[in-house]
Amino acid sequence: MAFFVIFIILIGAFAAWQLVQSRRAVATTTVLTRYTEQEAIQKIQSAFSGGTKSLLWTDGRGPGRINKRRRAGTLRGVKQSITMSIDITPQPSGLLRVDMWASEWASYLGIFVNFAGAVVSRKSAICKVLVEPDTAQLADKLYDSHTAGSAVDTGSAQSAEPGAPHPSP
Repeated sequence: MAFFVIFIILIGAFAAWQLVQSRRAVATTTVLTRYTEQEAIQKIQSAFSGGTKSLLWTDGRGPGRINKRRRAGTLRGVKQSITMSIDITPQPSGLLRVDMWASEWASYLGIFVNFAGAVVSRKSAICKVLVEPDTAQLADKLYDSHTAGSAVDTGSAQSAEPGAPHPSP
């Protein structure tokens, strides 16, 4: 009986973790950086290259300036891949605003996004290569905001429908 209870708890914990990862994948993540537009594009591309990443991610179609599709198979005739879109917008302050979100995905059970962890991982990698040590303080000063970190989730999972444009800033 104790084994069954532990098994149910583990399944529940895994489902909760998948739900959180799914919401994080479809939410828009924003990073401010001082890199030039060309440097930012090169750094973003570097987050998708090297090792298995270059095999698993390919250029795709989508609403962003850069669109990457996670290679995956099909299940019952439905593609199981996810597309990550990235926009780069120059700001009046001279900074670049980089917005990242999952623009197209397959879901299962109606609430879980397939390959959500892959998008969350790439968002994190892009944040690491674009963020400079003082970016959070710079954002606070320029936008009179109080960000906890240098990357901020600005979208909501409900507003990021497959194929729909990401929320405007």
